[in-house]
Amino acid sequence: MHIGYIYFFKIMQVKQRRKATEKELLEVHLQGDTTIVPSQRHINTSAKKREMWKYLGMVSQFGFTIAIPIALGAIIGSELDKRWNTYPKTTVLLLVVGIAISITNFFQLIMSIMRKK
Repeated sequence: MHIGYIYFFKIMQVKQRRKATEKELLEVHLQGDTTIVPSQRHINTSAKKREMWKYLGMVSQFGFTIAIPIALGAIIGSELDKRWNTYPKTTVLLLVVGIAISITNFFQLIMSIMRKK
């Protein structure tokens, strides 16, 4: 009976320290000297979330690496064509430069990811 009260108060202390909500359940295991250890399931969930964000960031980085140089080349080329009255020449030139930059950045990103692994 006495161990049950200690167990209850230890759980309450951990919940107050972490400021846990009602939905967030902290599973604990009572060991011999009433030491509280967080369950393994909680740790695995946060590791999975971290990995999900890592891959989401990687995918978005690929998109930006490809799209931004091409879009900037087209936008800047179009504006320069309007100013200089050379309609397709500057836009096409800067679009090709943007594509070349995108390909170069893409391969550099692939190589950096391969080096990390």
